[in-house]
Amino acid sequence: MKDKEENIVVASTPIHQQNQNNNNNRLTRLPSIRLRRETESEESRTRKKELEIFAQKIRRAGLIREHQTWTLSQGIIIYKEAFKGEDFVTWIMRDQKIYRSEAIQKGQYLLDENVIELMEQKRSGSFDNTSPVPMIDEQQMKENNRETMTSRRSMTTLPEMGRSFSTERYYKLVDGESDQKLPLNMIHDENEDINNFEVEDKPKINVKEFNKRFISVIDKIYERILSENKRTVHLDLLDDFEPFQTEYASLAQEIAYLNLIEANEQERLAIFINIYNIMLIHISYKYGLPGTIWQRRKYLYFTYYNIGGHLYSLQSIFNGILRGNHTGLGMLWKPFGEQDYRNKFIIRGGEPLVHFGLNNYTRSTPPIRTYSIEGIYDELSDNARQ
Repeated sequence: MKDKEENIVVASTPIHQQNQNNNNNRLTRLPSIRLRRETESEESRTRKKELEIFAQKIRRAGLIREHQTWTLSQGIIIYKEAFKGEDFVTWIMRDQKIYRSEAIQKGQYLLDENVIELMEQKRSGSFDNTSPVPMIDEQQMKENNRETMTSRRSMTTLPEMGRSFSTERYYKLVDGESDQKLPLNMIHDENEDINNFEVEDKPKINVKEFNKRFISVIDKIYERILSENKRTVHLDLLDDFEPFQTEYASLAQEIAYLNLIEANEQERLAIFINIYNIMLIHISYKYGLPGTIWQRRKYLYFTYYNIGGHLYSLQSIFNGILRGNHTGLGMLWKPFGEQDYRNKFIIRGGEPLVHFGLNNYTRSTPPIRTYSIEGIYDELSDNARQ
């Protein structure tokens, strides 16, 4: 209402001033309106970014996992890739040092903003992990009356109570499966078809020149998040870190336009190792550390970067490019078939030293660092000795 009143003041001038400066008044009002729209857009982008960071924190907290419950009428019910409202409330109270009522407000806010959604019960006794449930039952009404309704002022009316956050129900993050099928290093439209993703026709980027810019930004990120021995990653430190949120986000998009055709083997070796290590950190930051074998396989095999116009998972970079297109542990066939265009970029015969250059999130992981094109072999050998 305050903004509206201010606009009236700006638009309203005495009659004698309107007669004298009518054109000027029109010119001064229009930028004011445009500025408000730009401000609203900026506020919207800021809120969206804050919600994304909140979702990433939920993933990293380890709340999302498989849950099993039992009821007399339905037997065992399994919730996949879900978290319970009570677990969220307990975690957020401890993490942000807030009261229970405030924690429930946080849950309601995420539900209202479509960051999370309620799991839907199917007749088979299992719960779908993609669709929200619009219904409400007696248990939820009791929960709402006891906690949620007392914690929010004028929160909901009766028809809206199916959208009320409850500590007794199970939820999932909205950005789960479909978001992960798109290349992580590209900006996507909400309605983009994941089966028809194409890179725009832009000039190709020289790999040697790009790697210098790339490692200058990654070095700042590693300095921020790595432990003293360079083996432990502190993902939470990325939340408000400008070199990652802005500089790296911009560079990551350029990766899709790398000119791999004209890059020699040494250049490809360095750039793919550097991409692999930061890509694993990027995946873990966005989706959280894998809590199950299936999640680990999803990160390795089914989460992608667009590199030079083609999709690569961590597995296809490691076994396909760096190991010379060899089958890996548990694989039945090579990453790239005979007709796969990516065969042009593999390291022929594989490079044995890559095992000492890749981050694998284990206690035996080598120190995490960046690699220059000119010194790649010496730097890998040096890492092998540590």
